Amino acid sequence: MAYPLLTEGEADRIFALWFELVGQAAVHQEPQRSLAGSMLDLWIEWLAERIDARTRARARADAIAMIATLDGALLMHHLGHTEVAKSAIVSATR
Repeated sequence: MAYPLLTEGEADRIFALWFELVGQAAVHQEPQRSLAGSMLDLWIEWLAERIDARTRARARADAIAMIATLDGALLMHHLGHTEVAKSAIVSATR
């Protein structure tokens, strides 16, 4: 499971920067909004290419769901709700 690895060391700091970028994007700050959107699109495509699914559309949908779940849990972690985040990941991976 990737979640624990993303909450430690350098990865944790990178995601803190990601959420800073996303926060600025959420209030329509440019170029942050365009950059965050482009990065998300690239991550979705990167992950979808690595998912074994019957169709490309299914792989893309699964990639989106995985990223949404992981980003949500990492946001909870960065807001100081690490145990809630862990619980969410466990629930999502059942």
